[in-house]
Amino acid sequence: MRRTRRPRVLLPLVLVMPTIYGVSYALMVLDGRSLPAWEISAGTMVAVLVLFLFSGFLEEVGWTGYALDPLRARL
Repeated sequence: MRRTRRPRVLLPLVLVMPTIYGVSYALMVLDGRSLPAWEISAGTMVAVLVLFLFSGFLEEVGWTGYALDPLRARL
């Protein structure tokens, strides 16, 4: 019988990095540091998102092709 992961277990994993970034930003503001202005255009954000998703897709395909047969043989 295979156990499935519950969403409440995965939620902290998804929120770790945004929480770290938020806390570090808040600490910089409280410390009085001058923060750079937000100068990212919508086009740049879309391009970064597409590249991020595309590279993640390629990584997934690559690891699946590399590791699937040995895993099937072992399990």
